[in-house]
Amino acid sequence: MLRWCHTKNILTVQRGSFPVLKKLQEGSKMKNYLVLGIIGLYVLTVFSLSNATEMGDGEALYMENCKTCHKLNKDGMGSSLETMAKKYQNNSAGIVDYLNNPTGKGASMMKKFITGLSSKEKEAIGAWM
Repeated sequence: MLRWCHTKNILTVQRGSFPVLKKLQEGSKMKNYLVLGIIGLYVLTVFSLSNATEMGDGEALYMENCKTCHKLNKDGMGSSLETMAKKYQNNSAGIVDYLNNPTGKGASMMKKFITGLSSKEKEAIGAWM
């Protein structure tokens, strides 16, 4: 006899029961494993995405936060990426200092964009450039 409850399946097996009932019980286990697997993949994906940003994906941070004003090889609202890379060549600390305290053309605009960046993210941008 198979009875249903709002929280779980209640399975009462009587003598001479059909093997179909066992299949129903096994099916619910597989469903649980599938749901747990999907949740596990989701958690791993979210963790790996946040970890990639923390670990220093400077290019992705540039694309997300800087590219609009700092074009690759021509000046836009701000200096081009090429110009900044030459200015701060082998000086990632200089880029981080600039990101912490922007000065010059567009500094007030720049402050609005970098307030959301953590120090690790700023270091990642500096290391990438």
